[in-house]
Amino acid sequence: MNGKCFEEIIAFCKQKKIQLILVTSPIFAGGKLDLLNKEQIVTVVDSYARKNDLLHLNLSSTPYCNQRDLFIDHFHMNHKGARLFTSKLAYLYSNNCQKNALIP
Repeated sequence: MNGKCFEEIIAFCKQKKIQLILVTSPIFAGGKLDLLNKEQIVTVVDSYARKNDLLHLNLSSTPYCNQRDLFIDHFHMNHKGARLFTSKLAYLYSNNCQKNALIP
């Protein structure tokens, strides 16, 4: 993750009054290819969110991350998984951004 580029995106969004929401997408939890630095990545994204007063929707460890049938590989969801993820993300967006409630 390029911190300088990330900071530039955050600054640009603030300047243009664009509401930036950080999302950590699901990662398949099974098998030997499990992402070794997942916790570190989530921690870094969390720190950017706190530092810049941004919402971080962390979906990297949702219950369906253990369902192999929702993923093409460890990092990419298939059509069924993408529909489930999109539905969950839309629900959280609606509750967090429109009503300022419910953080996952």
